[in-house]
Amino acid sequence: MKAAVLFELNAPRQIENVSVRRPKSHEVLLRMSFAGICHIDLQYMEAHTPHPMPVVLGHESSGIVEAVGDEVRYVRPGDHVVT
Repeated sequence: MKAAVLFELNAPRQIENVSVRRPKSHEVLLRMSFAGICHIDLQYMEAHTPHPMPVVLGHESSGIVEAVGDEVRYVRPGDHVVT
């Protein structure tokens, strides 16, 4: 999966291929259609909020559920969602 990754503060983001594991019991894996970078991501990028690097940016998203963990009951694979 491709992701916008921040490797160091005040540096440009890089588009990288990242591997994604199967979801744990309360997690959902999405095939993302769109993702937005919000003010929290900007705080990470500009060092206003400390965060370990590297970090994948863009947690506001929409997409299709690919897989769910054992305890997930509110969505199932194939559902369209917005986070």
